[in-house]
Amino acid sequence: MFTPFDYQMHFQHLKKSIFEANQLEKSDIVKISLTVSLPQAGWMASTLQIGYDSYNFDFSDTYPPFQKIKKWIENIIDDQDSEPVMIDDEHNEHFFYTTKTTNPDRLIFEYLRFTYPGTGVYRKALIGKQQLVETFYLVFEYLMSIDFEKEEQIREGGIEYPLTWFHLDPNSDDIIRFDLSKMTDYLKINNKTVQDK
Repeated sequence: MFTPFDYQMHFQHLKKSIFEANQLEKSDIVKISLTVSLPQAGWMASTLQIGYDSYNFDFSDTYPPFQKIKKWIENIIDDQDSEPVMIDDEHNEHFFYTTKTTNPDRLIFEYLRFTYPGTGVYRKALIGKQQLVETFYLVFEYLMSIDFEKEEQIREGGIEYPLTWFHLDPNSDDIIRFDLSKMTDYLKINNKTVQDK
């Protein structure tokens, strides 16, 4: 099991790679997207696309990260330094992290997946800030559009369970609504496409 110190040491190392970040700032923006499947029995399959690279992982309702992700995106909108956001899918730990650049419309985005101590997957890319906000805005809109009441039932051990269930809040069984006003306002103000920047 990794400790917060392990993660902090890793990200401190990343922050110190100034030369690499400066080189990356001169490169082209890479497209980023996140697709999320319909929840099934407490799991949501997802794919993070960074340029031509795809990374699959699951969201688990045992550790739903959506409130943390929402706060992370809001910090990015406010140009605040953000801690890495972690997604624990009960098998691996995945991290999203951004670093500001000299261009306020661009970010260095880092994806990290720890598998075992000393091993994992790492991807770093220059992305558009607006595209990152829009990507996660669409995920939140999708989550709030799911009709958890009408989805199919699954029979397991003589008991019927809703096939589509997922606790978006670890402390409540209620279906929560996300306040996306900060993301909506940002996207209205910045209605240029990433290619225009």
